[in-house]
Amino acid sequence: MTTLPQPSDCCNPCAGARSACVVECPDSGGGGTGLATPTVATLRTVPGPFTLYQFITRLGQDAPNDGLGMEYWFDTASFEADNGTTVIKPDSIDASDPGRWVQW
Repeated sequence: MTTLPQPSDCCNPCAGARSACVVECPDSGGGGTGLATPTVATLRTVPGPFTLYQFITRLGQDAPNDGLGMEYWFDTASFEADNGTTVIKPDSIDASDPGRWVQW
């Protein structure tokens, strides 16, 4: 049986995510909720629709807590090329259409 991740698994930078997940994180005092995903690969698969300035935390590049985590905001007007690090194009958006996750 697979254990599904809990928000604390993805939102606590020390805990790490146990599987490919996108979870809503509880309010950490900043007023509102955010999303977290473990890697670049899972960030690309986050389902839309997306809104301008939507935030998400990536916990690592290839694995959670590999030291390469980043925070992103969604830029609804960006056509930048996906570089695998600071600009990520969601799989659900065609390369000729605008909308990218951009490093905060």
